[in-house]
Amino acid sequence: MSKTHYAIALEDLCAEIIVEGGQLADELRATDIASSSIGHGQFMRSIAFALVREGETGTLASDGPLHDLISFLENERESETLDIHSVFDGWHDPDGCAVGTVREERHLTARGSMICGYLNRLHILRQKRRILLARIQAERIINRKLGY
Repeated sequence: MSKTHYAIALEDLCAEIIVEGGQLADELRATDIASSSIGHGQFMRSIAFALVREGETGTLASDGPLHDLISFLENERESETLDIHSVFDGWHDPDGCAVGTVREERHLTARGSMICGYLNRLHILRQKRRILLARIQAERIINRKLGY
């Protein structure tokens, strides 16, 4: 997450979150991500609660609905995983040992890659929302201390 989200005006950050949440909701509604009709209904309800609620943004509400939407998409991504490989990310130290970590790399279908893209955007949106709420809370604390 970019440090600029800590420096821009609260109104600008809030507007950015609302616009991105609305755009993401529109894109998600237009795609056919759910693998079943029951899943489709759950998916549409998740979008409504997580991103748009009664004509206003839901992205500033609690994390619960956004978490539910992310969980739904993660489950859908699991069904689109073709294979998982372990990949070593590091280098060989001349003194005799490897330095680095082993991570899992997913090989996805085209639908899985699309879902992964939406998941990445939702994770970024959730992080921006958390930054916004932390900044609002910090401002409230400062105002109480100063007696405003």
